[in-house]
Amino acid sequence: MRLAPLSKYLRDYHGKNRPYKSNIIIARIHPEVDGARLNHVVSFGMDELTKPYDNFEIMRIGIHILFHISRRTCDRKYICSELVYECFNNIGIPFRLPDEYVSPDNICQDRQMQMQMKMQYRII
Repeated sequence: MRLAPLSKYLRDYHGKNRPYKSNIIIARIHPEVDGARLNHVVSFGMDELTKPYDNFEIMRIGIHILFHISRRTCDRKYICSELVYECFNNIGIPFRLPDEYVSPDNICQDRQMQMQMKMQYRII
């Protein structure tokens, strides 16, 4: 995993001098998290950034969607949505998941999330 500024996704994703080719959503969790719990979310997330990115999780999610097989493993590797899920689950705010996988859409569709801004990639 790595930490990258939002500006990198908006202007120069992967050094190609263009933005990330998908939606970027900024949201708030409701009810709002108090300062101490938010600090715990950030601290836990920063500690977990040392864990490796799970390159095979996207493939497992695809296999699960197509064939309804495979199981999510707790291997301490993450894709971005899993890290967000674990950060909030760690303070007792789990997102409701339709199955055992955590996708960005699962988090975005959760009733606790209130969208603040949505940006879409456009070719000019």
